[in-house]
Amino acid sequence: MRSVSLMKWIVGAAVVAAGTAVWAQEVVQATVDPEVPAADATHVAVLAGENEVPPVTTTGTGMAWIAFDPATNLVAWTVEFEGLTGDATGAHFHGPAEPGANAGVAISLVAAGAPVSSPLQGTATLTAAQAAEFTAGQWYVNIHTAANAGGEIRGQVVAAEAAAADAGGAGDADAMAALMAAGQPLYDRNCGACHGNAGQGGNGVTLAGFSALADARAVIAQIVYGGTFMPAFPQLTRPEIAAIATYVRNAFGNSFGIVTEADVAPIK
Repeated sequence: MRSVSLMKWIVGAAVVAAGTAVWAQEVVQATVDPEVPAADATHVAVLAGENEVPPVTTTGTGMAWIAFDPATNLVAWTVEFEGLTGDATGAHFHGPAEPGANAGVAISLVAAGAPVSSPLQGTATLTAAQAAEFTAGQWYVNIHTAANAGGEIRGQVVAAEAAAADAGGAGDADAMAALMAAGQPLYDRNCGACHGNAGQGGNGVTLAGFSALADARAVIAQIVYGGTFMPAFPQLTRPEIAAIATYVRNAFGNSFGIVTEADVAPIK
């Protein structure tokens, strides 16, 4: 993770939402671009109105990239959103709750008095109980507005690799969003040093506008077996390969469609 400039605030310990107390948390607000936590994301959340309980009709969408360190229980996040009915009035992790159920606020995604504007970035240290809920998939990200005080867009926090695997092969927008969210941090860790964070190339070929990416099987084989100047990545799992392949085929101005685990299976 790159060095960042940080400002610290303390979130109040006595806040109560939906009957659930919010314990004191030290939130560190980062003043950097949203690539920083995404580069180390272990979890993601795809935010949409249809995920609210009850569902909300909105053009709002969003994505959360979350990095969790089980050794320290430190969680870091970047949350981007747009298209809401109005200004965001609050943004939180909620839990514990499964999809289809509501829960109170666990941690605010913004420091007290800070603007609720995209992108939101920060860190906090979870309690042991919170960490157990988080890793069990019982937390969700929720963005609130005046028109939808209970939440306008929401997304369950899931492991990045699981998001890629669960996308399954359905060619819909949710599958694409999950694969792209999982693929970005994997690309940053494994490919960005050579191909550039924006696909601009360097030691590797320029991926932005690269027509050869249209051949999904060739992309998969290149990742698995490498090439003349590119190393092989046999350590990557099938879901990880599907996520990276989808990301490079649809980031940087490209639009070549998703790659699924089923597409990877015949090659790896």
